[in-house]
Amino acid sequence: MPTAFTTKFGLTTQISHQAILLPEIYFFALSLNHFLASSRQKKIGILVAKKIKCTLNRHTTKKKEIHLKFQYGDGANSTKPTQLIKGQDKRKKAYYTESLTIPITKISEEFKVTCYGGSVILGITKDTLKNALNKKRPSDKDIDKGTKEKIGILVAKKIKCTLNRHTTKKKEIHLKFQYGDGANSTKPTQLIKGQDKRKKAYYTESLTIPITKISEEFKVTCYGGSVILGITKDTLKNALNKKRPSDKDIDKGTKVKLGLSRDEEIIGEVSFNLMFLATDPPREKMEQIESLKDQTIGIMMIDKIKMKNRYGHKGYLRVTLVNEIASTENYFTTTDKECKECPFGIILPIVSTPDLSIKLQIHFSNDEIGNRRIYLEKDLWLKLMDGGQVSVSEILLYVKDNIAAKINLKISIHQPLNPLLLLPQVEEARPIDVPESIRRPSLNHQDNLESDSNDNDRERISSQHSSSSPSIAAESLENSENQTQSTLSRQSTLSRQSTLSKKSTLSRKSTLSGQSSASTNCVRQRDLLSSRDLLSSGYTRDGSLPIIRKKYLIISQISAGPHRTVNQNANSNRVYLSKDLIISSECICKEHFLESSFSNEIKYLKKLQSKYIVKLEDIVPYGNGRGIIVLEKFGESLDKVYFQFQNNSILQVFYNICKAVQFLHHHDVVHTDLCPSNIICAEPQRINIKICDLEHVKYVNEIIQFQQQALTIGFTPPEFFNREFLNARFNQDIFGLGAILFFLYSKKLLYRNKNPCRNFENRINEKITQDYISNIIIKSCKPNPEERCGISELCEDVKTLLKQENSKSSQRQHRQNSQYSQHSHGSSSNSQRTQTI
Repeated sequence: MPTAFTTKFGLTTQISHQAILLPEIYFFALSLNHFLASSRQKKIGILVAKKIKCTLNRHTTKKKEIHLKFQYGDGANSTKPTQLIKGQDKRKKAYYTESLTIPITKISEEFKVTCYGGSVILGITKDTLKNALNKKRPSDKDIDKGTKEKIGILVAKKIKCTLNRHTTKKKEIHLKFQYGDGANSTKPTQLIKGQDKRKKAYYTESLTIPITKISEEFKVTCYGGSVILGITKDTLKNALNKKRPSDKDIDKGTKVKLGLSRDEEIIGEVSFNLMFLATDPPREKMEQIESLKDQTIGIMMIDKIKMKNRYGHKGYLRVTLVNEIASTENYFTTTDKECKECPFGIILPIVSTPDLSIKLQIHFSNDEIGNRRIYLEKDLWLKLMDGGQVSVSEILLYVKDNIAAKINLKISIHQPLNPLLLLPQVEEARPIDVPESIRRPSLNHQDNLESDSNDNDRERISSQHSSSSPSIAAESLENSENQTQSTLSRQSTLSRQSTLSKKSTLSRKSTLSGQSSASTNCVRQRDLLSSRDLLSSGYTRDGSLPIIRKKYLIISQISAGPHRTVNQNANSNRVYLSKDLIISSECICKEHFLESSFSNEIKYLKKLQSKYIVKLEDIVPYGNGRGIIVLEKFGESLDKVYFQFQNNSILQVFYNICKAVQFLHHHDVVHTDLCPSNIICAEPQRINIKICDLEHVKYVNEIIQFQQQALTIGFTPPEFFNREFLNARFNQDIFGLGAILFFLYSKKLLYRNKNPCRNFENRINEKITQDYISNIIIKSCKPNPEERCGISELCEDVKTLLKQENSKSSQRQHRQNSQYSQHSHGSSSNSQRTQTI
């Protein structure tokens, strides 16, 4: 497989100190790391330099053309002389489209590029290849293409949107198509009332979306102005599987129909012809075009259309390719004499004919037509066979021997592919094989957190979080044994004596036993963790413990939080307590099975680097967008330590949580899933916190699809339930903060089912006795999201209360000290009297 890497070299010249040379280096058969390190003395591969660019500073040379000579060891090759172009920064630049190849017979330290102006040397590269590559070392996973490149183009043609009656009063609507990270939108188009009394919009433009990677995410959103009317409910996979496209008809496009829904109600549908185009042209068919009569060769894309109307009348462009016709009448017209660019490309199939040509026409409002025909002659055809876009020189359109318009455009030819290739291959994720002996089952605390009638809720919940031992490995093993035994004992009634002799008993009055067994296992674990043999071994397992990358040792699985979620499949991940064997420190390995959550969490962990966010330490990708993220081990989640807080500590912890959320909002980010499980508290006092679990984070105003949200009972805003989508707002996090404060003071959930009431004021006043706390919770959890307070106001209120609490605490401490001193003084006086007597 070829390798590629883009790098820069400095050019030292006699006239100017430095210029820049930017080639993309390929090396066939080995990675660049091997290329630098290998020392085998034989023909080992080919070095390729492509996408070469040379930039010279001002006044470096008066030459109009320059060429470059690449030398590696004994091999050399040169570019053709290329014209220098003056850039906006007034520096001169030369772009080389050719790919230079140098056969490699032995590894050498000598690599240089010489810049010539005719026969005069203008400069020689100063940096070495080793230094240039070490500035940004290439990884083996990206060596085939270097930087991120386009792998294809998604095309949607003949788009039609149908809306049911009374869906909207808007007169115009537009559609936004999204596939993976790419998106494109139609122009607003007028709704027309059909015979069935439904409203319809027809779009004549062809939407194109560049594809850089295969994705599961595809959706179409219907807008009326800035208001979302509906989002497609069906998946692209289901739509294509209903009528699987065959390779014979892919050049015509595959008819796709998707339903539009809003609040779980079908409001209409979107239909379009879907095409998937390769970036490369169909070279074999293009070479045989003379023998292939009346057959489709490929798909032509006419893009970057710039038109200057010199006639004055309103006009639109019409393109004819053999029998196929496309027009810009509905989405692109021009009347002025300025050069305007068409926002959409024109997609037409190429059918082989003796005189293959493109007919361009501009139709004016006074019924006059400007014409011009472009023949696809041999030179142009060969350029198109090389791939990429080919610029066509300025085209003049005439009306009665007068120039009516000037047009510039770019043409490319693409090979059509089966749209089924847009669907990701169904492969099972490669989960970490954690032994059953250390795998912790998910806990179900539904009974504990939903019941308000029992006054012993706090005792019952806190008993599940017993005091931790100094060794986290020992804690993991002991808890694992106790929880496993508890789960089994719920299903069968074991005799109390046999249960005590093996592990533990379920009775709340009984005491834990079997600690010697856990301690023995803990000693074995510590022996394994300290074994240096693991670092040098090539095995992925040691005993019963898996090792990732020969670096991260899995100790135990960390159970999910105790709070119920509506969408149990939304959090498709596993979390493991691990140890970094290189630096001998504990860490957290979080294994993702969904591409969207994996990429989203990495994206925001990199963007939001702060003392308020858990630190990303490493990424271990599986492929297909899945993998493991390695995080710092900061502490325990709030839902495991909340029972330790007293009233004075709760405010301090909550204030720190508010400051963390304020940091997110300052960066226009909404967490959308604030709950105690996603807040980590550091030892020893548990006051310092960090926010984790960023897989559901959204930018403000970005669409939240609730089928992908966890929806944690007791903490999710009520407006999230029974809906399909909503725009992310800051006030959604404010509700989560209020629910957390209620939980910390009452040790109960604000609501207990997925259909919460819209007014929580009575429940808050009933469970929270302190008025100043209940007031904060009430204005944070208002039923109307717009009436909730902002994060700055919330921080100020909590800060004020915290100062008051600290002042009262200091006064109480002062009184206690004074009483103690008086008591001590009285005692000393009595003792003196006694001695005197």
